[in-house]
Amino acid sequence: MSNLVWFLLPLVLPVILYIYILTRKGEFERAKKIVKSFDWFTFFSLIFAGSILSSSLRAAGIELPYKPWFSIGLVLFIAIILIVAIRKARKGRPIIQPFDERWQAIYAKSSRNTLFATYLTLVIHHDVTKLNTLDADWMVITISSGLFMFFASLTFYYFRKSF
Repeated sequence: MSNLVWFLLPLVLPVILYIYILTRKGEFERAKKIVKSFDWFTFFSLIFAGSILSSSLRAAGIELPYKPWFSIGLVLFIAIILIVAIRKARKGRPIIQPFDERWQAIYAKSSRNTLFATYLTLVIHHDVTKLNTLDADWMVITISSGLFMFFASLTFYYFRKSF
């Protein structure tokens, strides 16, 4: 396949998924309720952290080797999400799950752990280098540690029975 198809496929599949989800009866109202109660600060913080991470990776000159299996894995991941949504729709179950107090507590604890990991990395940077500025390499380490801690604690708190 050409590079354009590999670029457009992960973008087109979620659009098809969202159109399919939001055209179902009752899903649009459920989505409006979730949008009102969603933790937008954490959501946009993750977007900004990802863009800063990619910029600092580029500035540090770190290049990831091109592996075609990564692109195939991404497309398969999105396709599996699409298949799960279609199966839920056929069984009549809601596709968009409600965003309740449990999710808010999980996001709050994960954000707290992320902030701790980021500050710890900054303290280690200050102790190790004795510099007052971050270069591109330390920026990659700082943001990566925060993002890793967020996703690890999000997974931990989600699968934990009681907290």
